[in-house]
Amino acid sequence: EKEYHDSLESVIVAVLQPVRQRKILSSFEIVSLFSSLEMVFEISKDITEGMENILTASHPENIEDAEIFAKFAELFTARADSFQDYINYTANIPSVPGRITTFRADHDEFDNIIKAWGTFNRKFTKRLIAPP
Repeated sequence: EKEYHDSLESVIVAVLQPVRQRKILSSFEIVSLFSSLEMVFEISKDITEGMENILTASHPENIEDAEIFAKFAELFTARADSFQDYINYTANIPSVPGRITTFRADHDEFDNIIKAWGTFNRKFTKRLIAPP
């Protein structure tokens, strides 16, 4: 979960924020590409922090795996309502790779941001869309 959270943060900081600040893509294009990425990031942040707190509070010698899993289940259950945002986000997944290619071809500055961030490949798409 932490790696996924860090990947989302990387996309937000290195790609989404510069695209938004420089007005490289239209609002519609941003939404069509990034969907509710920032909401998913906040959900991931909350879950990651919750998991870290559970693990920090749990002393491995004094707690069994089943107890940790039960606490994780409670953590996720308490946040069940927020998963609708994640469902909406993942519904966008099938169209993302094609949009990335189109926006790179149509917007030189978007292409430059992707190049500056790192080589465009499946890793970018994976960071943008893949669940943990």
